Amino acid sequence: PYMEPHHLIPISAYADFDWSLDVEANICCLCSNCHNCLHYGGSEDRNLILEKLYHNRKLRLKKAGIGISLANLKKYY
Repeated sequence: PYMEPHHLIPISAYADFDWSLDVEANICCLCSNCHNCLHYGGSEDRNLILEKLYHNRKLRLKKAGIGISLANLKKYY
């Protein structure tokens, strides 16, 4: 088993948030295929992965002081 870490909200978006994005709540473990899809895949496949990750992480992100909607998350991709 091989996993790759991925910041759900990209670190490059740090200026848009009051809190650090480099927190556990914002880091997901992904297989290589899903990670590559988020960076280089088509929008349909990328959106399916983003929706699943967002729904699994939104409460943890909120507890970490990071509020974001799914629509706004997709804008970073």
